[in-house]
Amino acid sequence: AGGQMVRDLVDGAAGLFTNSYERHLLEQKTGWTQHDILDRVGVWVTTLGPDGAAVTRKGEPAIQVPAVPPVRAADPTGAGDAFRAGFIAGMAWDLGDLRSAQLGCALATLSLEAVGPQEYALGNADFLARFAAAYGGAGSRVGVRTSGRTGWRAGENDLLAWGRRMSRMGRAKAAHPMAAPRSSWRQRGRLMSR
Repeated sequence: AGGQMVRDLVDGAAGLFTNSYERHLLEQKTGWTQHDILDRVGVWVTTLGPDGAAVTRKGEPAIQVPAVPPVRAADPTGAGDAFRAGFIAGMAWDLGDLRSAQLGCALATLSLEAVGPQEYALGNADFLARFAAAYGGAGSRVGVRTSGRTGWRAGENDLLAWGRRMSRMGRAKAAHPMAAPRSSWRQRGRLMSR
């Protein structure tokens, strides 16, 4: 795609998702710097493979989230999609950038451990235990960036709140991350295209 077409797709997006290769290609194709891109999007999320993910917003410090270590890597197909599903679900639930990226990384690892892009199983207890082992116990308190607000507030017990939300969705819906509630975050703007 030509540079102008790419610029038109990115300009005004609420969320921009790239992997590290796509990030560099985007800067090359558009001729924009990271600063230029952040002037045009709400949040820029870059997946970094085994190194996790980075979340950047204009005027805020970048957040780097490590990946959840896989038990075994079976198939990388679908890991990026699983990451995006987790991140968008986290933002819809007002978990903030940090916890949303952690949720995305955890789902990406589940996908990586299964053969096929949507063959992984999401069980609440096992998932929450792995999440807590990677990012801190369920009782930990973290800073949570709240959607639609500026600044930071002391986090509620966000991991347990997420677990309760998943439980309310029911086992059938919770088995797939795309079964997340409709996202008010998504409704605030375009994700990638007009």
